[in-house]
Amino acid sequence: MATDQDRQQAVDALLDRLREETDTAVRGFVNDVVARADADRQRALDAARQGADAAVQAAVDAARKDVRGELDGLLEARLQEAEAAHGKRVAALEAKLAETREQAEADRAAALAEARERADAEREAAAAEARATAGAEGAKALAEARQAAAAEQSAALAEARDLADAEQAKTLAEARARADAERAEAVAGVRQEAAAEQVAALSRARKEAAAEQAEALSRVRREAAVAQAEAVARAQEAAAQAAANAAGVPYGGAGAGAPSGVATSEGEVRLAFDSGHSGVGSGPAGGDPEDGARVSQILDAVRHLDEQTTLTSLLEALTERAAAYASRAALFIRIGGQMQGWRFAGFDSAMENGAPSLNGTGSGFLGRAIDEGRALVLTPPPGEDELDWPPAFASLPPDRSAIAVPVSVGGQPMVALYADDAAREGPSTPSAWSDAIELLARHAGCCIEALTANHAAGLTPATSARATGPDAPEPAQ
Repeated sequence: MATDQDRQQAVDALLDRLREETDTAVRGFVNDVVARADADRQRALDAARQGADAAVQAAVDAARKDVRGELDGLLEARLQEAEAAHGKRVAALEAKLAETREQAEADRAAALAEARERADAEREAAAAEARATAGAEGAKALAEARQAAAAEQSAALAEARDLADAEQAKTLAEARARADAERAEAVAGVRQEAAAEQVAALSRARKEAAAEQAEALSRVRREAAVAQAEAVARAQEAAAQAAANAAGVPYGGAGAGAPSGVATSEGEVRLAFDSGHSGVGSGPAGGDPEDGARVSQILDAVRHLDEQTTLTSLLEALTERAAAYASRAALFIRIGGQMQGWRFAGFDSAMENGAPSLNGTGSGFLGRAIDEGRALVLTPPPGEDELDWPPAFASLPPDRSAIAVPVSVGGQPMVALYADDAAREGPSTPSAWSDAIELLARHAGCCIEALTANHAAGLTPATSARATGPDAPEPAQ
């Protein structure tokens, strides 16, 4: 069992440690409070600029010195007492510490609780007193500093705002000037590049259109020459047969009675047409006046398309010229999975005002043409497949012909042109007008690409109205 002296020594040791911890905490807390009060007061005094209250400073300094002096004396005395007692008791305490540990734990817990309560009370009282003193002084100093700082801050902010507004206005003006210059330079560069690309695209489109037009015209002329040769041959054969019948001489057919110099085969007619003269005996002019008029009409239609300066007028002109060659024409624009009617020529007013839309099998061979991206000619009688039938809106008689031509823009069929000869008199002969319809549709696609390029390049309508047909001069490289 531990003696009272051992317990007392243990309690004294614990109290000494608690005193050291308490003194250190109190000293740190007081120093911290004093430091914070000094810092707050110093900032307030510095911000106020007109000086601090000398009496407040003196009072704070005196209180700090008194508190520090009393604390230092008290702590010094207690430290000296503790060091003296500790030196005497430490040896015995270390020897008997193992024996008294259990009892010391209980005693220490009770002593610690009591010491902590006492230390907490003392520390709380000291802290409350320090807080009250520092709070009153700090509140007064802070109030004065805040008033002065608010006045100075208002003036500084007003001045800073004025300077910032002036600098911002100057910076914005300079930035706008630079941005305008850079934008003008960029726009000029883009326009030059677009103009160069547009010139190249127009040149390619003109050459392709000229080649396609020349090929179509050549095909029309050859077919017209073949038809003319066959008609002349039939007429001459009929005349020879009539003459033989009148003379009572048996007629031996075209091979026996055909006069020399008449082309009796398609190959001979094409050869004669390509060589620049007619071998069918068609008169002094050497060609069919109707064929020449047809070529002139095609050329006039191409020129009319070239004169259009907007997409709307171009599509309207294409529809009207197609109806003039066939008898009826309709233009559809592909939107998503449907083809929406846009312009009708030659149909009744109800059809032109209704603007039907086509989808699925109702579009007939017009839908197949735009899906396959090629021109399709429908001749009587219609096929068994619904995709070989005329579109539902046309109500085409079974003995008439029709054509569907997709108009491609950038390689994609976006527009479909429909034309038929429902209002023509006589038998249906699509070869007399279908090639012209296809030629106009292909040339309209080139014109649409040219208008799109002109719009992208920012060119004027006068520039975009430049001729793009085979007669147009090549642009300057």
